[in-house]
Amino acid sequence: MPSECILVVDDDAAVNALNCEILQESGFRALGVHCAATAFDTIDNGAGLSALVTDVELGHGPDGFAVARRARITNPEIPVLYVSGTAAARYRSEGVERSEFLQKPFRPSEFVAALRRVLRHQTASSDIAAGEFNQESASLKADVLSMPDSSV
Repeated sequence: MPSECILVVDDDAAVNALNCEILQESGFRALGVHCAATAFDTIDNGAGLSALVTDVELGHGPDGFAVARRARITNPEIPVLYVSGTAAARYRSEGVERSEFLQKPFRPSEFVAALRRVLRHQTASSDIAAGEFNQESASLKADVLSMPDSSV
């Protein structure tokens, strides 16, 4: 039974289903959601996620960058893979640290390889002492928690 649960966020139901299927065929458990609000709920409920794969443009409401920032509040080391056909330029300024961007369209093998790279990076990062406090995470948490409820 696969041990790594990947949250897949894409507002296009067909793309979401395909990405989940690719991951499942590669031995991962994939949990697909279609909007930032549902992703926030999943993240906040402590679903035991191993990584986040998110489209950047998620339609109305918060985008994939906001989803990744929220995920990093819950788990500062969660691997993040952004996938988008349009947001490569925004990734440089809005993407979370230690993440990767994969331009759509991509081959299934490229998708799985990119996910495995971010997962490997997380494993290497987990050698950091458990008690180490990250000031950036604290600041990010304060920013997100101060958002009005209507923005999440």
